[in-house]
Amino acid sequence: MKKKFLQLLMVIGVLMITNTSKAQQLLLPAEADVWGEPQKINLTTGGTIQLRTKFIKHYGTTCVFEIEFTNLSTKAIKETCQLISNNSSGMYTHWATDLRLAVGEAAVYQMERRECKMNLKKSKQKDITKCADCAPAIFFLKK
Repeated sequence: MKKKFLQLLMVIGVLMITNTSKAQQLLLPAEADVWGEPQKINLTTGGTIQLRTKFIKHYGTTCVFEIEFTNLSTKAIKETCQLISNNSSGMYTHWATDLRLAVGEAAVYQMERRECKMNLKKSKQKDITKCADCAPAIFFLKK
């Protein structure tokens, strides 16, 4: 009985995460090691942030990005976010990033998007094509 109750709680938690989130497609640069165009995102908590994305590398099925977050709001921002694919329907909360920014503050986070198309070469690649096909998006949980 206790095991079934815990399973039910897990299912409800996954449904709540899936149904109480907002994903924003990232504006990617055309090449590696270059910042993409800035984009503004209005958060469900009332704040506004600006994002810029830089593609770093691709190895295996993992695409690595640096994402610059700038708080454009009049209050501090406390959010939880993660890179996902707009082609997927879930979020792995153990890969989530806690974003804490004071008014006007900017910070750069290195984030990974996993489960993209396989890079069969052993070396780290700077070709953004397969990572762009993965349709990376930033995913915010509602508070």
